[in-house]
Amino acid sequence: MEYAISCKLFNDTDLKIINYCRQYLHVTTVSELFNVEGNKILPHMFQCRRPPWFNKHQFIIIQRRPSDYQIRHQWQKLCRQWCTHDGSSAAYLDFGDWTHQGLGLRTRRESYITRQQEVYHWINSCYWLLEQRSTTTTCYTPCQATDWIPDNHATPISITRSPQPNDPTFTVEYSSCASTPNQPHSLSLHTDFHDYLQQLPEWEQHLLQNIQFNYGAFSTMSYIHYILPPNQPLYAVSDGSMAHNTTSFGWMLGTKEGQRLAWCNGPGSGPATSHRASAGGNYQ
Repeated sequence: MEYAISCKLFNDTDLKIINYCRQYLHVTTVSELFNVEGNKILPHMFQCRRPPWFNKHQFIIIQRRPSDYQIRHQWQKLCRQWCTHDGSSAAYLDFGDWTHQGLGLRTRRESYITRQQEVYHWINSCYWLLEQRSTTTTCYTPCQATDWIPDNHATPISITRSPQPNDPTFTVEYSSCASTPNQPHSLSLHTDFHDYLQQLPEWEQHLLQNIQFNYGAFSTMSYIHYILPPNQPLYAVSDGSMAHNTTSFGWMLGTKEGQRLAWCNGPGSGPATSHRASAGGNYQ
């Protein structure tokens, strides 16, 4: 909700609908919308539908599911700020370790591993215990239905079912808990553009260190993709200068109506020539 408010893409009515969807799904963080690895948005979350493993006995806010129209035009519009058209997480998302230990009031996941290395997966109406076929494989098969429920020591994991209709095999991935398998994890979101810059090579950091956005980095991308008319052109203008054996560059991105979206300037690098200076601005 903090992001939905700060991105300036939604009016007060939109924000109410988004919050209704959030309350219906019973989610509090962006990470809960994604799979354990944080690289794909969960389809049922994007569609604003409670999954079969949703805990009906949990203390939650009583909230009806908003209409399909509201979900499509408000909730999914917000979700698209964090994922691509195929559901992959946006490049700027950096999901880390859990910020809070244990389940608490968080939504349940489909699959877990316990401290005793027992693997549970939701099948039909309950969590089933899965049995490993051998110690040298990641293949598991359902062993028995249980009344087990996730606790503070259970860690979410990814499980993929065999594509063969008659094959009950599940493939278990441990990537989400490989570092500290006995500790429950969460996902944290780092959406600051300057944090993203720290992951780039030094020469790219140098070129982008003074960049400024009219609406913020990610809101600008959302504005371009979802607010501007599809065929409206964007204009990028750049230039460079050389004086006293030093170079500099500058560029600006805007619309045909003259609205500035992003701009940057800074010192050049390499040979002190006007051509080199202009090339610096053109490269960006």
